[in-house]
Amino acid sequence: MQSSIEILSKWKIEPSPHSTSNERKLL
Repeated sequence: MQSSIEILSKWKIEPSPHSTSNERKLL
């Protein structure tokens, strides 16, 4: 679970076009 939080944090810190795709997949 910690890894997931870290990944989400990275996306928030580094907003990228790929992040949105990853977030959508997670959701």
